[in-house]
Amino acid sequence: MLRFALAAAWPTVRAARTGPFLLAAAAGLLLLAVPAALNTALDPESLTLQLRLAAVCAGIGAVFLLDDPSKPTTLVVPGPAWVTTALRVGLALGVAAVWWVVALTIVLTGAEEGVGDLLLLPGTTLEAATIIVLALALAVAGYRLAERGVASAITAPALLVVVGAAALLPRGVALFVGVTDPAWAAAHDRWGVVLAGAGAALLIGAIVRR
Repeated sequence: MLRFALAAAWPTVRAARTGPFLLAAAAGLLLLAVPAALNTALDPESLTLQLRLAAVCAGIGAVFLLDDPSKPTTLVVPGPAWVTTALRVGLALGVAAVWWVVALTIVLTGAEEGVGDLLLLPGTTLEAATIIVLALALAVAGYRLAERGVASAITAPALLVVVGAAALLPRGVALFVGVTDPAWAAAHDRWGVVLAGAGAALLIGAIVRR
């Protein structure tokens, strides 16, 4: 299996739809970079909102990395089918992690008047991680339903619907709360639960992908 994974790694990476991901990720970084470049003084709430929107952009891009147009011609492979899924998921998580580091660097560099010190970055990072993992879980589920292996046209809008619904949750179960809101800690306990659920769905979906 290890030999198969090593042999499949480069072809899988090369076949991934990196173009749409790069466009979406660049859009997210641009959203952060413009205020930073203009030295616009933003409060912690505004910067946190920007990071959330940028994370959604990256999540939208990530679903394209799970597209596999070769599905109809690779029903039989010389190894476990889930290995190629794991490679695609690993690629998506790796580039998303690097992207998030760049995003935080842009925000912290451009933050004015010490506002960067007021950001609650562990919680915001948890939100971003959850959005990315949820996007990949939706992408894997969409792959299983798409005969030709291309489900991004469905899963990208689905991610927007899910995030939009999360933003409308009542206060008692809210996920998106302000950095000065006393409910921040409780909300991020819920984010942890969502991340665990999304991670489990991604794992199960990847294993039974075909």
